[in-house]
Amino acid sequence: MDSILLRASDRFLCFGSANGEVGILDLRSNQVRRHRISPRDVVLYDFDVHDYSLFSCAYQVDVATGAILPSCSISAYDLRVCKSTSPITASLAPTLIRFLPDSCGQTCVVADAEGRYQFVDSVASSAELRKSVHQIDAFCGAVPFSMDVSSSGQGIAVADTAGAVHVLSSAQPRKPTLWNEFPRRGLSSSVPVVDQVPANDMLFPPAQRFLSCIVRETVPYNQKALTTGFVNMPGVQPLSPTNHGALQRSTSYISFSPSPPKSVGPATPSKMSSSWEDVPESLPLAVLEPISLNSHINPVLQALFSMKSVSAFFQSHICFDEFCLTCELGFLFHMLSVEGSADSCQATNLVRVLRSLPDASERSLIVTGSQEETIVGAAVQNWMEFLLERTHSEYLHHTGYHESQESPVTQLCAWKVLETVMHECGHTNQLEKFVFCLPLQYSVPNVCVGRDLHGILKHSLNEHSEWVLTCAYCHQQTKSYVSRNILSSPETFTVSFNLEGANNKALLKNLVESWSVRQTLSREKSKSPLTSEVKPCRYGASCTRPNCFFLHPNEVEEDQGSDASPTFIPPYIWTRIDGNGQAEVVSHQPLDSAAWSCYEATTIISENVAYGKDAQPTVTCAVKVKNAMADDAVWQSFDDLVVTPITQHAALSFDLNYKIPCTVQYARVDMELRWPTRVMNPINRDIFQKFCDLTANRRCYQTSSVVPVQRNEVFNSDCVVALDAEFVSLAEDDSIDLASAVAASTAKPSVLSVGRVTAVRGNGHLTDTLLMDEYVVARDKVANHLTEFSGIRPGDLSANLSLKRLDTLKSVYVRLRYLVDSGVHFIGHGIHTDFRILNIRVPADQIIDTVQLYRLPDQRLISLKFLSWYFLGNHIQHLHGHDSAEDALTALRLYNLYEKYRSMAYADLNNSCGSGCTFVDLLAQMYELGRSLQWKVPPPQNP
Repeated sequence: MDSILLRASDRFLCFGSANGEVGILDLRSNQVRRHRISPRDVVLYDFDVHDYSLFSCAYQVDVATGAILPSCSISAYDLRVCKSTSPITASLAPTLIRFLPDSCGQTCVVADAEGRYQFVDSVASSAELRKSVHQIDAFCGAVPFSMDVSSSGQGIAVADTAGAVHVLSSAQPRKPTLWNEFPRRGLSSSVPVVDQVPANDMLFPPAQRFLSCIVRETVPYNQKALTTGFVNMPGVQPLSPTNHGALQRSTSYISFSPSPPKSVGPATPSKMSSSWEDVPESLPLAVLEPISLNSHINPVLQALFSMKSVSAFFQSHICFDEFCLTCELGFLFHMLSVEGSADSCQATNLVRVLRSLPDASERSLIVTGSQEETIVGAAVQNWMEFLLERTHSEYLHHTGYHESQESPVTQLCAWKVLETVMHECGHTNQLEKFVFCLPLQYSVPNVCVGRDLHGILKHSLNEHSEWVLTCAYCHQQTKSYVSRNILSSPETFTVSFNLEGANNKALLKNLVESWSVRQTLSREKSKSPLTSEVKPCRYGASCTRPNCFFLHPNEVEEDQGSDASPTFIPPYIWTRIDGNGQAEVVSHQPLDSAAWSCYEATTIISENVAYGKDAQPTVTCAVKVKNAMADDAVWQSFDDLVVTPITQHAALSFDLNYKIPCTVQYARVDMELRWPTRVMNPINRDIFQKFCDLTANRRCYQTSSVVPVQRNEVFNSDCVVALDAEFVSLAEDDSIDLASAVAASTAKPSVLSVGRVTAVRGNGHLTDTLLMDEYVVARDKVANHLTEFSGIRPGDLSANLSLKRLDTLKSVYVRLRYLVDSGVHFIGHGIHTDFRILNIRVPADQIIDTVQLYRLPDQRLISLKFLSWYFLGNHIQHLHGHDSAEDALTALRLYNLYEKYRSMAYADLNNSCGSGCTFVDLLAQMYELGRSLQWKVPPPQNP
């Protein structure tokens, strides 16, 4: 392939072409692998390699308009297995990306085609960081085309098409800038700091350092160069004829901006990055990470969560069944609704429960690598039907109702119908049933009725079909006639476009084309009725031609109230049930609107057609989100971890060449007034007594000194709990072969599972006592207990063999959820990882991580073992590996020591570390000693 980009790391050498293909050369084995980094990428613009990951910026096809636009996310890939991982979300559409040196952590700087740039953390997403977008003072019309970061991490250079290079430096005032770390003399002697600009304290730390000062060449230049900030590059002519000043070629080709970059706030789509008009601002919304090969479940979950009444019902449920789908949906929706946390959410616990449900396996909902290619539209419909049907049956099971009775799920999301089957033998059967997802039937006898979506919807609701069925009385196969009467309508319903077959897709395409032509002719008629007149159809309402371009009686009335830019999927529909039990559906407001129920389109799930070899289709979900601040609703498009604001026309319109609709959801406009949206939290302190130890009857001794929750014990925001968790590695799915796994377009979910969770009280009269210390029973096959790091041995997690204090994951999860909801502050060492694998979303102000407390800026993270030896004088993890109780207690003591140092005056520290010593000096001494010991803890001395 024709390579245009070349990047290298310690292990890999990567070269990419403009068509999105990347070659990966393993420097150890000298083997080359080729991989297409994204099925949606049309042009690969830039990429960078960091550790074992590759991050790319590319142009993609806009499914709404077909235009090629910069992608709003940074795609990430694991070079070891050539599989995609969770993308990085930025506030702009990046076209350039560079990572800072390893000493600066996982931070990268990205820039777009309009000269805006920001710093992004590739590991922990931050809402505050996403808002810090800054502008380079480039000449009008100049576009950045190249960017690089100095090896020292103190300078960034951006080159634009005007022939200028803009440089930002992180050097402190009155100190030289170290451009590189090589022994030879660098540029620091010829580039002194001449301007000082105060840093913005609200910026992310890397951005704060780079905005602390501006550097400029010492060579003389005129006043125009000082005011504009542009200097010509040798041999390159600027786009403007204005002379911005020149440098001597013997000095340097780098120019410097004389004014600090301006913070422009969150980026919004513009003419260069998008073709939309009047696009609303993006709202702070939580997103779901892709789930391995089952990523099409995310749009379904996002659609259910967007319906506040449905989401409130799930979140208000709790039971004691270990594998309850309703509970898991409630836990997941609670995570999506947590404020103050910018991390994305995972549905791994939900997938774990689905794998244990037999009916989910019968429908083949959990996709593995060995299965054939999944039909996206059918998969979305199956997921929606299964989730609603299963939660309905679980509600009936918990309440003891009969299976024919209604539940809140059916009242909210299902049509209640009475199906009548008439056999030619004379027998008749009737059955009441619930329709959770209504598939569209395009074979409409009266074509005049089925020329619009509301007409097809009406025909699909009032189903009249012929089948060859077996009579239940005479047991003979005869021709049967099936009719349907509508008994009740739901608060919200889902419509499936049913495009699995090529015939239905062709019928829908013809309908959309003829509808578009009629809309165009209708608009032309309204502008100039004399020159563009559409004649009425001679057959009137009895017309049976599918592509008839003449007007029909029902269309004349609809044109009178048509919108300026109508869509084939109407934003509003009105329905009612007549005296014969038949549904009437219209897309315009009727005169007697009080007798009709008005529904609005709230969610549409679409499949984006994949282009290129081995490309896989993707699924997006457009949701109409209520903006409480502005008291209106805006459309947001969810594409994996990227949330993009779009217009209503872009959400409801589609082109079958690029975007195939799967399902659309309609909800009553007054549903939130008819059904409660307030969540009644079902988790209270009683859960500490309701869940018991699974191995209590088998053991003849007490495994740990866990102090039960006292009657007068209160958990609130004043409480502190130290937490530590240990994990084991689960076995890979045996049905997935290596070839299919490498070729898969999405990464497998984490194979780590919780093995043990320990919580220690941090204050009160029970300080340093165990609140909980549970081993989590393993329902899946454990491949490696990771005893060296977890302290868990084979058999400890077995429900039949363990002698430990064993409990279910749901029991542990619910107790931790109660502590989080109570506002308890959690202390731990690397506690973000623990909560991430536990799949609990905790607000950032409730987390205290000792890793960050005992760390200097831009320095490495210190292990708990080294901190315990240096500050506490204790040797942990020495004989029996990790112990979560010991680690949690150590983290608590380190936090107490930190609070002590922070509250003490400098004079109180003189006794231990000399005059004028601060806590930062203590950390500096620790780093110096750690480097000399290579961060290895000396063995304990024998007494």
